Amino acid sequence: MVVTIVINSILFPLRLSNMKSMKKMQALKPQIDAINAKYKSISLRDPKKADQNQEVMALYKKYGVNPMAAASPC
Repeated sequence: MVVTIVINSILFPLRLSNMKSMKKMQALKPQIDAINAKYKSISLRDPKKADQNQEVMALYKKYGVNPMAAASPC
């Protein structure tokens, strides 16, 4: 039981930052959906797909979101 408390206390800062990042991602979801809708008809192999990725990454950078921090652990 003590080991569980120690492990949870060590992992708490990571979980807290993960939750903050997930909240930011949820707030940006409508804007990301709008970008995805704009490029909906473009196939994955089209070079314009990179433009979509750049727009999404610019949005993340503008609002200070790290998309990798919001990934939930398996």
